[in-house]
Amino acid sequence: MKYRTLWVGATSLALAFAVTTNTSAALSATDLNVWVGPSAGPGINEAVLVVEWADGAPGLAWGYRWPATQNATGRDLLAAVIGADARFRADGLGSGFVANLSFDANLDGTPERFHPGFNPVTTEFWNYFVNNDVYYDPADFTKNGHVVPPATSVVPLGNPYAEGRWVSSSTGVLDRPLVHGSWDGFVYAAMSNGPLEPVAAPHIPEPASCLLAAFGLALIGRRQRW
Repeated sequence: MKYRTLWVGATSLALAFAVTTNTSAALSATDLNVWVGPSAGPGINEAVLVVEWADGAPGLAWGYRWPATQNATGRDLLAAVIGADARFRADGLGSGFVANLSFDANLDGTPERFHPGFNPVTTEFWNYFVNNDVYYDPADFTKNGHVVPPATSVVPLGNPYAEGRWVSSSTGVLDRPLVHGSWDGFVYAAMSNGPLEPVAAPHIPEPASCLLAAFGLALIGRRQRW
């Protein structure tokens, strides 16, 4: 347990350092370390996922690519990142409404960053944001969507930390259509205007590195018992 406390503290310090030393420009898609899907190129769409745990450290951002000939949703983005990055997990994808997002940086089975679903005491929950205008029907919520009449397609507003902005989604992830240039953001809060500027999620560790880290933790635990 002593090792975990030191590890989390070091991680928070590293994240804080990354934020304070990179103030020249807002984080953009080109800054991301982790991209899921095919390689960039003609006919390939790109979207960005941002998750903020509101735990005192910056949120994390991942990239997602898919063929422009295929439709993609907010759920596809989450599922793709979860499938590629074992450190990241989400509950509620089947229903379309996320109940929990967690990040287990050292893959020891106990995530350092997580929040459950709705908290009745603090009224906090996972807020879902997008970087395009959305439609709220005044009488029938089933007509809510990401295409604002009379438009016929989703129009991204740009990087939410540069020329664009965050907008509270009018749907869950199942009904959120992604297009090239989309950003999806989640933040755990009672009220929010969108996730604060994140840092790029660290590179996904190689399997050998994970085994070495696990061995190191076991060795430290044995030395502490000595």
